[in-house]
Amino acid sequence: MTAIKDDEKFSGDKRYYQQMLKTHLNAWEIEYTQLNKIAIKAKGKSKLEITSHIDEINEKILEGKRKLREIDEADENLWEIIKEGIEAYWELLKISIEEIMYKYKH
Repeated sequence: MTAIKDDEKFSGDKRYYQQMLKTHLNAWEIEYTQLNKIAIKAKGKSKLEITSHIDEINEKILEGKRKLREIDEADENLWEIIKEGIEAYWELLKISIEEIMYKYKH
């Protein structure tokens, strides 16, 4: 998963940004599916650990979807107020998911 590029960061166009976030969510859902495949093959303590991380990733994906709804419901004035907070939150979400996925892909 690539980071949000500086030129993509909140260009001011709410719809463009929503589409970009949806693209990230779709990629995370694919990685979530891959991690599920790893979990199926795991045994014992490893399976419990992976399952815990799968649950964590799923919750973060759901959080991301909630943030998308928040953006969708925001009018242009509110969008201008919340966009920096959303950007910071999204970066933390991305880092968290990538850290978990890195652990199992390497």
